[in-house]
Amino acid sequence: MIDRKTLLIVAVAFVIGLYVSGSGRSDNPAPSPAPQRPVLRLIAKAAKTLLWVALFTEQPPAEAAYVVHARVDDEGRPMLDHGRGW
Repeated sequence: MIDRKTLLIVAVAFVIGLYVSGSGRSDNPAPSPAPQRPVLRLIAKAAKTLLWVALFTEQPPAEAAYVVHARVDDEGRPMLDHGRGW
């Protein structure tokens, strides 16, 4: 159960957070890469390209097919081996 003191602390913290964060508007909302950094642009472009190449060249792992065999206990009830997983 939440008492009044806790609710008041949460409300005050929320209001302070809204005040500190500001309105969310600024003159430059999204930073863009500087044109005077060609090496960093080259590294970023190469990384993006290599990620796309890696996506299509590597084959997915082969799925292991398990056959579930039910063992029978002393009373004749089937028992599954749940330790095998998927």
